Amino acid sequence: ALFWNLMEMFLLCFDVVAIPLSVFELPENQVFNTMKYLSLVFWTTDIALSCFKGYVTKGGEVEMRLCEVIKHYLRSRVAYDLVLVG
Repeated sequence: ALFWNLMEMFLLCFDVVAIPLSVFELPENQVFNTMKYLSLVFWTTDIALSCFKGYVTKGGEVEMRLCEVIKHYLRSRVAYDLVLVG
């Protein structure tokens, strides 16, 4: 979990810089292209894995039942995640 969180932070920082730069016609760079591809694969994978991450209910309890977690994710964040990755 720590590795995944560190990757999220690193790629979020990369995206904060890379997305605005994509407006400009910069010369092709293999490292930059690789990072963009890695970012896309990571965030797409994160969408799938989010279906398996528990959440805290309004009552303060941790919900880990797969069916409930998937329903919660589909009702709360999936549209936002798909728009951002798409």
